[in-house]
Amino acid sequence: MKNANSIRLVFLFCVLSGCKSNDPEIKLQPANLVVSAVVSSDGSGLVTFEATAENSNSYLFFFGDGSSKESVDGKVSYSYKVSDAYSAKVIASSKDKLTLDKLIEVRVNVSISSKYTLRLQALKI
Repeated sequence: MKNANSIRLVFLFCVLSGCKSNDPEIKLQPANLVVSAVVSSDGSGLVTFEATAENSNSYLFFFGDGSSKESVDGKVSYSYKVSDAYSAKVIASSKDKLTLDKLIEVRVNVSISSKYTLRLQALKI
């Protein structure tokens, strides 16, 4: 009888300790990051960015002029102040805090609008 109880206790211990998983947790890394940028042709400096990646739940956009924005849907718009070529960087992050990044070049042409031209002319008078 003692032997049977000992076997039951060993069996119970094995069953209960077996509930823990010794398998390493699989962490998902973002993959296949695709970034696009549409530059407005009206001279406003407005650029619409869109990023998509597998296993990503947030995106961090660096615009190349010191500014940045975060997005959960991968879509942001940004207005550049100066005409130039900018290296924009997008970092896709997974829920496991793993990242994937991509650089794209954006050429922006910013023109002075007519209302600013009128103000400058008024100051000369």
